[in-house]
Amino acid sequence: MHEQPTNPFHPGEILREEFLEPTGVSQADFARRIGWTRPGLNELIRGRRGITA
Repeated sequence: MHEQPTNPFHPGEILREEFLEPTGVSQADFARRIGWTRPGLNELIRGRRGITA
């Protein structure tokens, strides 16, 4: 049986660390490209907002 990690990663943390920072894409630019507001994306990255499918 697989154990759940005690502190699972938030999707916003993964987005920031694995995509935005390495590629140099700003939050404002990425938000515009996906049709979100920059404050909404920032809330996701800070772990205060979730993602739905």
